[in-house]
Amino acid sequence: MKYSFSVFCFILFLFSAVNAQEVIYPITNYTTKDYGRNFNYMNMSVLQDQRGLIYAANGFKLLEYDGYSWNSYPINKAVWILSLAVDSSGIIYAGCQNEFGYFAPDRLSGLKYVSLSDSLEIGDLEFSNIWKVNVFSGGVVFQAEEKLFLFKNGKIKV
Repeated sequence: MKYSFSVFCFILFLFSAVNAQEVIYPITNYTTKDYGRNFNYMNMSVLQDQRGLIYAANGFKLLEYDGYSWNSYPINKAVWILSLAVDSSGIIYAGCQNEFGYFAPDRLSGLKYVSLSDSLEIGDLEFSNIWKVNVFSGGVVFQAEEKLFLFKNGKIKV
């Protein structure tokens, strides 16, 4: 009798341990067919803003996913978006191939890209890919292999 009670307790423990391990968060995989045609197969950077929206750097476009539908916002230049960062106000900063800027809310089209590198002096235009964008209390830093660009109070410092 003692032996069968011990076996029963062991089986109950084993069953509850196995059940506890089955509780996982659901994962959904999306293919390019899910977010429309004319998109690249590769997402270089992905982030989530404070509202829970997901953004992905997808070739020449920024993809936005709200949990139900996909939107895309072009960069309007023939450069790949490589890195993303978001600040507390929801502005999405993008580092690209020899280009950097941000996506700001636009009443008509959702988000609109604004180039910051267009305002650089000619001598500062020689840089390669912006692989990292860092948002911190002192501004936004765009990191290229050759230079760092600090965007603070509407001005860029190299």
